[in-house]
Amino acid sequence: MPKQYDYNYKVMKLKKTKQAQMDWTDQGRKKPTVFATGIIDVTKVREYFRTHVDKNGNKYSFTAYIAYLLGQAILEHPNINAYLYRRDKIVIFEDVDIVCIVERELEGSHVPVPTSYTIRSSQKKYWKDIHFEILDAKTRKTNGLQYDKKGSKQAKLVKRFVNLPRWIRRMILNRAMKNPHMKKQMNGTIGLTSIGMFLKEAGQPLAVTPNVMSFQVGGTDFRPRFNEKGELENREFLSGCFALDHSVIDGGPAARFISTFRQMFTRGHGIDFSEPPNVSKEKKVEQPNAVTGYLESF
Repeated sequence: MPKQYDYNYKVMKLKKTKQAQMDWTDQGRKKPTVFATGIIDVTKVREYFRTHVDKNGNKYSFTAYIAYLLGQAILEHPNINAYLYRRDKIVIFEDVDIVCIVERELEGSHVPVPTSYTIRSSQKKYWKDIHFEILDAKTRKTNGLQYDKKGSKQAKLVKRFVNLPRWIRRMILNRAMKNPHMKKQMNGTIGLTSIGMFLKEAGQPLAVTPNVMSFQVGGTDFRPRFNEKGELENREFLSGCFALDHSVIDGGPAARFISTFRQMFTRGHGIDFSEPPNVSKEKKVEQPNAVTGYLESF
């Protein structure tokens, strides 16, 4: 028991899954990480996502669209999707496995709990398919373990792992992280995190993950920009950061990949903008205030 103090406080036990997450974070600190921060013009895309919903009336997942764009951009720059092997080799994977965070209804918990979910072979999937896949993962009740369509074998292994003593978990991770195929199976190749869902303005997240690359999504805000006609417009920009493993990805390839990703995002790659808006009449779409206004971010 901790020492008694003359003020009110309480001690809560840290969840096993949270302890395992801390182990993963420590693995990320061991690699040489470089950060690339900036903003992306997402005016056209955000307008589509504000005015369109899926067949069930749910808002489309912006995370799903970003995962789709990452997969498509890596198709043009495949060497990004790789892990270091024995300090003198890299293993380049064809499938882009993107690990993201979803909030799930867990057994024994009264509030949604963030858990990891891996979108396998994201480069082969359309963003609307990824949207329904993430939605299914969020609504499926689990015991805190990653849902795997192939069966429950992986879930059982993860459950055993999180219940091990910390020093054993770290020993296993240290050994597993030396195997690029094991890293891919356990944590995908690309990371995608979003703090933008909690923001109402722009912000630059910075985090270290064990993935070869992770895209950390911030918030959005409106900024004045001159168009090609010299007219001042109110444009919506997304703040974000790429965290890259410099032992695998050099500056030139990273810059070219990010440029491709930004261009795809700005023009709304993969979106059919001719689709009519299907927001119900009862739903009021919030409008920005002149040049200084902002909208709720994802």
